[in-house]
Amino acid sequence: MGVLTLCLISGISSFYHGVSKTPVKLNLTTFIIIVVIVLAINYLLIERNDKYIKYFKEFDKMAGFERKKWKWISIAVMFGIMLFCIGSFIYMVKMGHK
Repeated sequence: MGVLTLCLISGISSFYHGVSKTPVKLNLTTFIIIVVIVLAINYLLIERNDKYIKYFKEFDKMAGFERKKWKWISIAVMFGIMLFCIGSFIYMVKMGHK
């Protein structure tokens, strides 16, 4: 989940730099801030109060069709976020940033 959140933030940032035509400045401080944001988001949405255990138990109780549906939705979301991240880098480069 952390990697997907990082991809989403990177994609949004790259898309912003492509649209606004501002130079990309990634340094150690910016990277650390992004990692802290990713960790905070994951903690609040997944790990706080062991929410992920509740989600796993709920998923285990689902019937066959329902499980397959949510597996495919999860895979689609993962690939969608990754494609968005890659596409935003391509867009940023095509707009003149390297």
